[in-house]
Amino acid sequence: ARIVWTHRDPGPVVTSLASLVNALQRVFTASRDARRVAEEWKHKARHAVECGLAFDASADPDWCCHVQYRELVADPVGSVRRIYRHFGEDVGSLHARRMQVWMRERPQQGFGRHVYDPADFGWTWDGLAEEFRPYRHRFDIPRER
Repeated sequence: ARIVWTHRDPGPVVTSLASLVNALQRVFTASRDARRVAEEWKHKARHAVECGLAFDASADPDWCCHVQYRELVADPVGSVRRIYRHFGEDVGSLHARRMQVWMRERPQQGFGRHVYDPADFGWTWDGLAEEFRPYRHRFDIPRER
């Protein structure tokens, strides 16, 4: 299996996850305790990250290709080329052109941008940064907020 682990500041990611889970939950339950649901999913995300860190520390260094999100956004095709090289493959010229067309036709934030506030769930950016500090430190992930 070829695995790519993309690294991004977990603060905005976990806040977005909390918002999404709360929106989806409303379809299935009358419960509206957004903070409780968000806290549960934040703990699940932290547990998953901790397990990933433990595995990564003990695994063969080439078990996956680590990619910084900021690098992926800055140079998507270059990042995909680096991923392919990591696994001994090449990106064909047609594949590269298709990626370029797809990105040109679907620009990031082309349909607006979702902005989430951790305060909606009783959190702070500083608190999230501290809670996920080992992950950010391990992969040198800068804070986005």
